Amino acid sequence: RDLDQRARTIAAALQANAGLGERAVLLFPSGPDYVAAFFGCLYAGVIAVPAYPPESTRRHHQERLLSIISDAEPRLLLTIASLSEGLAQIENAPTVLSVDTLEAQQADQWVEPDLKADDIAFLQYTSGSTALPKGVQVSHGNLVANEVLIRRGFG
Repeated sequence: RDLDQRARTIAAALQANAGLGERAVLLFPSGPDYVAAFFGCLYAGVIAVPAYPPESTRRHHQERLLSIISDAEPRLLLTIASLSEGLAQIENAPTVLSVDTLEAQQADQWVEPDLKADDIAFLQYTSGSTALPKGVQVSHGNLVANEVLIRRGFG
């Protein structure tokens, strides 16, 4: 129940700041904020683009993030307040939205979008050790099919 309300809160904020099918890069440490933001994107019809938050001491991580931002052309960067200041320093950065500062009552403003199975749910960026990241499109239909197989496998 808490996850659903949190996801709806984030979805409402996404719908106020991005259109259906626009992209949002998710920059979170592992944990509940990431999960809520991912589901918020699904609820809003905004394409989630999961990425690792930049580590100031790791140039490779920063270059990877900049490459993903350049390729995905996101409308928003979703993160938490403690990471948002560093992201604002990215040249030509999209709007930064800190999900941990949103008010829970915003959940009531969420409107269920009209999504189709072939609409893109998220972009999964993958690369080898030497290549630039490449985005793989995963549709809402792919997610549902995967969930059905998991349920079938685990009963």
